[in-house]
Amino acid sequence: MIKLKDCDTLQEFSFEFNNWISCSEVNQDGMVELPAIRPDIVPLSENVYKLKITTGDLPCAETSAEVSVMLIGEWGDSGHRCLTKPLNSGEPFRRGQTDEFELRLLNLGRVSHLLLGHGEHGRGKGWFAAQVTVNFAGPNGDQMEAIFPCNRWLDSGVDDRKTLREFPAMGTVALKEVVSPERRETSDGKWTVHIKMAASEKLDISKGLDSARQGISLVAYGTEGITGPVELGKDMTGKFEPGQTEMFKGVQLGHVGDLTKIRVSSGLEGDPSACWAVEEVLMLNEMSKERLKFDFSGCIGQCGGDVRKERPVVRPGTIVPPLVTYTVRVDTEDVADGGTSARVYVTLYGSQGDSGRRLLHTTAGIMPFGQGQKQSFSIEAVDLGDLEKVVVTKGPGDPWMLNQMVVKAGQFGPVEHTFIWSK
Repeated sequence: MIKLKDCDTLQEFSFEFNNWISCSEVNQDGMVELPAIRPDIVPLSENVYKLKITTGDLPCAETSAEVSVMLIGEWGDSGHRCLTKPLNSGEPFRRGQTDEFELRLLNLGRVSHLLLGHGEHGRGKGWFAAQVTVNFAGPNGDQMEAIFPCNRWLDSGVDDRKTLREFPAMGTVALKEVVSPERRETSDGKWTVHIKMAASEKLDISKGLDSARQGISLVAYGTEGITGPVELGKDMTGKFEPGQTEMFKGVQLGHVGDLTKIRVSSGLEGDPSACWAVEEVLMLNEMSKERLKFDFSGCIGQCGGDVRKERPVVRPGTIVPPLVTYTVRVDTEDVADGGTSARVYVTLYGSQGDSGRRLLHTTAGIMPFGQGQKQSFSIEAVDLGDLEKVVVTKGPGDPWMLNQMVVKAGQFGPVEHTFIWSK
């Protein structure tokens, strides 16, 4: 038994176990969690967390390092847990392999983040983590699955040389709500779309509300096509109030196959006061009854930036593409009158889709496309795969002589794609 006493309130806590503490397949660290027993709350119950960790199918992606994970939920975290003995036989973390682990922990509530890493350095110790899924019992006993796209190196000699990273959940799905591929094929393309706005305390009302009232639009990508932009509630008085959820029935997205991602637009491009206020988008297919949830809570309160945000569709049993921040460097020719003050837009195209048209914006007072200037921008999009081309659009204003664009996936992306124009 362990007893703790709060020195401020003088309240005492007793922790009883009365059993052996030993290492096993589900307790590889020999750690035990004990709930606090107190009269004013129900003690936390034990929950089983089943992890599936996929190593990327890349050269040198596998590792012999000791990998650890920390699950972070609404009621606490698991602490760092070593993952040395998978439930499936064989060596863990081999190239292209998915390994399963099981952790018995006090209930963490909804798992929102995880820390994944290892503490070893040197040749052969690096690892490319593709994806982690965490299966656990929800508050009503229903099985839930949180999906964490990773797609990053944990290597002291690659990328930014970090061997410990934090990944947010791209989404959490109730397994009982999963719709089979055969049932999804019955879709007639009509969806009910719910737009949940952030509560007033999460954003600047004077900015976020005005941005939303400019209208919200949706672009849907599927395995067989693209639909949009579809306008939702544009110029409708009283729509998109803070903390409210607005419903739009019969939104026709057409026959685009299985949805793969959406892009939501809220606010006017280039408006420095545009403030992101969309917290969540929930889509229900009116025929197949498939429910898709897209979480934008991490963007709430972002002002003066990109008014277009993308999220992938999250389905259990599939590899979910991660969000990638593309670095775009624009080089203007160093010739007389080669610069422009006009707005410039770019669309990135890759083997897995496109980014949609994005405004290349900077902070107020900066002219990014001046004569001989090199300016970098960031575009966040669902992973586009291998980049193939860019489409550049100049708005009204002075002529502009573009030299080239250099694009790479992430600040430390290993490959730079150069698109030369010089006209």
